[in-house]
Amino acid sequence: MQNAEHLNVKIGKGQLFSEFFITCDLSKTSDNSELTEEYNRLLGFLHNNRIVPIYEKVFGRLDYYHEFIKTRSSVYKDFTNDFSDVPLTYIQGTPADPHSRYGGVHLYGIQIHQKSMVTVDNLFFSHKCIGKVIKTKDVQQSFLLSITGKPEDASPGETNGESEWNRLFRNVGEMLNQAGFQINDLVRTWIYIPRLLAVYQSLNTARTNEFQKYNFAEKDKKIAYPASTGIQGRSISDWATLDAVAVKTVGTFPVLKPMHNPLQSEAYTYGSDFSRGFVIDWPDYRILHLSGTASIDKEGNSLYIDDPKKQIEYTMDLFLKFLGNYGADSNNIAHACVFFKNVSDKKLFEEIVRDRGWFQFPCLYLQGDICRGDLVFEIDGIAVVEKNRPESSLCFPA
Repeated sequence: MQNAEHLNVKIGKGQLFSEFFITCDLSKTSDNSELTEEYNRLLGFLHNNRIVPIYEKVFGRLDYYHEFIKTRSSVYKDFTNDFSDVPLTYIQGTPADPHSRYGGVHLYGIQIHQKSMVTVDNLFFSHKCIGKVIKTKDVQQSFLLSITGKPEDASPGETNGESEWNRLFRNVGEMLNQAGFQINDLVRTWIYIPRLLAVYQSLNTARTNEFQKYNFAEKDKKIAYPASTGIQGRSISDWATLDAVAVKTVGTFPVLKPMHNPLQSEAYTYGSDFSRGFVIDWPDYRILHLSGTASIDKEGNSLYIDDPKKQIEYTMDLFLKFLGNYGADSNNIAHACVFFKNVSDKKLFEEIVRDRGWFQFPCLYLQGDICRGDLVFEIDGIAVVEKNRPESSLCFPA
């Protein structure tokens, strides 16, 4: 792990390219000058280490969206003219700090070692860059950002109905097809939903209807649905927003496998078609995509209702034991979002982490509804597990 001020960096160092997962904490940013300073630090790090940005996920208050975009664009122009071609998702996962404008940034990028063997292509929709595709001889990875089910002729304030979900997953399928992928190449989705509790079942129904058109089975006949997070979050369009990662390979690596948690039943057994996690296993490291995890037992029941402390403790025990099953611990976490239904529970979480002596891992604290009305806490994340390779030296801006 490398740190510089509010940057936290985890690296999966590969042979053709290395993957960089950068968390930029913006929770203490109080004005545009401080935001400019943080973005200069972030982009300076990318520039100095020849990192190609693939996507950014930003969590902040929608009231500051336009100011954020203006500031971000201005800083990008100082480094590159291609800032508009870095796909962006901006979500109001309201910062847990009531005085903060923003929660922070999750940025993913790659450092290319063999330029003749790696290409990065843009994906466009309606003249907007909505994704990137990384290609080598043996593997292709697609990243889609801010996909919605909003019809082109939607009027302002239109009520989102069940048809939104059908369009959402159809749009994902069409955009993947445009890039040469299918829906069953998905390994990860994040779905941010403005009115989560009212529509979550409709989401599950539409996802099931779309997924059943494709074969998600592994060779051993187990289900290989993507990892997923479904959480409350508003975009500037006020429609549900989906981000996705898809991978397909023709070579030996990476090995793609869903993750199974022996302490929880598979979510698809009770109507939510996603896996508890997904592994992208390279020769020198592995990436663990960890689905949204909450206080749910092996039978699919919510636990410790009306006891936030025990919900948090149980969820974190699940999450970290799950990591341990795949050779990781909290020190391997690269990106994480911690969601509280009630912001007052943030203090409980911090006390539990401190009392348990867990490694301090990079996370963004956000407030929003969880997928069930009786749940008050959820965590998701990405972890990077190196296989006996030291981290390379990095250049951080002053």
